[in-house]
Amino acid sequence: MLNLSKNDIKKIEKLDKLIRLQELNLSFNCIAKIENLEALTSLQVLNLNGNKIDIIPLWLARKLKALRVFKIARNRIQSVSSFLVLSYFLKFLRIFFALLLLFFLTVI
Repeated sequence: MLNLSKNDIKKIEKLDKLIRLQELNLSFNCIAKIENLEALTSLQVLNLNGNKIDIIPLWLARKLKALRVFKIARNRIQSVSSFLVLSYFLKFLRIFFALLLLFFLTVI
């Protein structure tokens, strides 16, 4: 487990050598883009709560096939389609109900 929460990280980088890493906590940083995680094929838990992410890349589920828990609450997600694609691949997709409710209320 690698806990890098609350470190004012702006970009995900220099983790490509950690191919056996199973749990990564990057919560409560300043990350705007999910990137540079493709090599972490053993990753099972990814916590990105409390960042500035607006899009979940479609490659995430394809590349991180071991991923079982994906925490993405308290971000700036703009597209429900990102969640739908990921929910197909992931066994557990943890999204706070309030986030979804807020999104649907702003769309309607």
